[in-house]
Amino acid sequence: MEAVDKRADGRVDSARSLGSSGSSTDSLRAYLQVGWNSVHGWLDRYSATVIADLTQVQREHRIVGAFGEIGVHHGKLFILMRLAAPEDRCFAIDVFDDQHLNVDHSGAGDRVKFLSNVAYWSGSVDGVAVIQQSSLDISADRLLGEVGRCRMISIDGGHTEQCTLNDLRLGEAVLQERGVAIVDDCFNEEWPDVATGVSRYCL
Repeated sequence: MEAVDKRADGRVDSARSLGSSGSSTDSLRAYLQVGWNSVHGWLDRYSATVIADLTQVQREHRIVGAFGEIGVHHGKLFILMRLAAPEDRCFAIDVFDDQHLNVDHSGAGDRVKFLSNVAYWSGSVDGVAVIQQSSLDISADRLLGEVGRCRMISIDGGHTEQCTLNDLRLGEAVLQERGVAIVDDCFNEEWPDVATGVSRYCL
């Protein structure tokens, strides 16, 4: 599993910066130019472009599989991932209105806004496996049953050490051998438990 970190300023730290070659469709280009800025969330254009390019690189190297995100909020990144690979199966995990499960108050997902945004920018919500549940209570077998092996996962759910460690282990269990995990806020001083969770995972 290759880890890619979204920095505290929203940018992505990666071993490779790939320019804008990932903008393979008109819909993706439109989202990167306009839609990305209209959907509430935390993701800058540089990071968005790199993530889209990573999808293109995976295609070129025949790294296939589903994609998904833990902590989708209103869909800012999820929509980009869907537009970059509209034919791929995908999952979206968030507690949404069950905010009592959001113990660290990291974001406040909205299921209605998420589905509305996905439908507006990608044309439909068909094929999106929406799971309204804490990732702490989701098994790898369930995700594999929903979408199969994954090539890319964004980890942006609970920002506690426990949640981060759990989500990385969950990602490892469902990602294929050359899959990519994108970890949010690893070096954000406001969420130090994310770095602690990543460190524990790497031990």
